[in-house]
Amino acid sequence: MLSRLRENFGYKMLALLFAIGLHYYVTSLDNHNEPKPITIPLTVQSVPAGAIFDPNSAPNVTVTLSGSNDVLDRLSGANVTAFADLSGCKIGSNPGVHVQVRCPDVENGNVTIDEISPSIVPISLTSMVRRSLTLSAAEPGAAPAGYAYRTPIITPQTSDILGDKTSVGSVSQLVVKAEASSSSSTIDGDYQIVPLDSSGQEVTTVTVVPPMAHVKIGIIRVPAMKVLVVSPTIVNSPPFPYKIASVQVKPESLVVSGRPETLNEVGTISTAAIDVSGAVSDIQKQVLPIAPPGTTLSDSSPVTVTVHIVTEQPEEPGTAAHPAVPPANHN
Repeated sequence: MLSRLRENFGYKMLALLFAIGLHYYVTSLDNHNEPKPITIPLTVQSVPAGAIFDPNSAPNVTVTLSGSNDVLDRLSGANVTAFADLSGCKIGSNPGVHVQVRCPDVENGNVTIDEISPSIVPISLTSMVRRSLTLSAAEPGAAPAGYAYRTPIITPQTSDILGDKTSVGSVSQLVVKAEASSSSSTIDGDYQIVPLDSSGQEVTTVTVVPPMAHVKIGIIRVPAMKVLVVSPTIVNSPPFPYKIASVQVKPESLVVSGRPETLNEVGTISTAAIDVSGAVSDIQKQVLPIAPPGTTLSDSSPVTVTVHIVTEQPEEPGTAAHPAVPPANHN
């Protein structure tokens, strides 16, 4: 009886140990996944002085990692960095640069790196070109009604462009895009310097040093302006049988300034009087324009008025009283 009890106990212990082992085996299977590949862009560090690396020339790198499910599931490109150290590179072609991987979970021993593809990459470095250009300020927009912006004051007056030869050569101007504040009509602040090509498009492959400039643009009050047609003042009439055929004036219009409400009420500019009594041929005179009340002429120089005089032809007797009668139709 005792031996049978011992035998049963042994079977139970064996079954228990088998169950425990099976549990750990299944748990181990559940907690391990297939290796996880993560594809990320290659970055660089320690670029030699005077050299430029084009990030668009770098290939993507696939890093294959192994580890437990819970760690691999939360890993992404944000947790893994692939980089190349360029401290030993030279300007020109560098065919065999090793790719390195940085990942906190690798450093902590939670995952392992199975493969880095590619593990060696070619790197090409170009010489850095430096060029200096004078800064200009972009139009800040329309000034408030009745005001005008003064000439911009930009500090510093120049900035340098850094980049490869082609990119630096494509920059035609450096523009500071200053904007007027909604609370103040005067512009006074630091603004970004934007490199533009000949078409006005931003060149994004260069670096501007310094990247910011201080712009101050004052504002002054100016009168409103309006263009008015010049209307010559003609007095009297030529003697019979002469008459005025047409009147021409040069310039045909002039600019006046004044209060907006005053300008809204005026439409023409008169001139000093031109007397055509006794005129039997064309008259050409220079006369002064007369600004409407409450306005000021931007140019008070004389205008030239030409009056064309022609002979008035009298009607022949009987032509108006006896109109022609069409022939009778005898059909």
